[in-house]
Amino acid sequence: MPRSWEKLANADELYTSESDYQAAAYQLVTAQVLYEQDVNQRVSYHVIRRYPVEFKEALGLLGMELIINDDYRYCAAVPRESRKVMLPLQDTLLVLVLRQLFHERAMKGELEAGRAMVTIEELQAHYTQGTGRSLPQTASDLREALAPLRRYGLARLVDTEPGDPQPFNIAIQPAIEELVNEAAVSKLGAYQAARGGAAPERQGEGDDEAA
Repeated sequence: MPRSWEKLANADELYTSESDYQAAAYQLVTAQVLYEQDVNQRVSYHVIRRYPVEFKEALGLLGMELIINDDYRYCAAVPRESRKVMLPLQDTLLVLVLRQLFHERAMKGELEAGRAMVTIEELQAHYTQGTGRSLPQTASDLREALAPLRRYGLARLVDTEPGDPQPFNIAIQPAIEELVNEAAVSKLGAYQAARGGAAPERQGEGDDEAA
């Protein structure tokens, strides 16, 4: 790993400033996943893709692995050691439901540019079916509920065409397959079994956090 990014910047004809490399490293660590298709992440993605060895070594000092997926054009920073992180229960269940939806769409060959597109109605139906709980019903509240998953690099919202009664669709990002494994998805079934067929809960009811 270089002691600074200066050597790379001086040798590169395109990314000639140290700040390009510093910004790429910072954005990767803070966003966890960078996608080429995202205009706000594209430059950082290309800088990292151009120098994978150097960025892998830099992340190694932070106890993280660099994952580069050339099929779906993303790179991710993943901790080497799993740490138990407490998330709000709704966030945890949303992640598991989206991972399950991504797997189902992938098995059917229904991915679009590596992403699984689902409507609000589809997400709400799968969430209730899989968890026995309900998601927020208004678009603004649902946007807020999905905001953490957008920060994790697992989903993004895609505005629909004018006149569409649905304000947006949910694009489940391909990195969810790498970051959320099948063992985690199995917890969704365990959660539902533990509830024992109880009546659906409204959003906000029940436990607030899950590991």
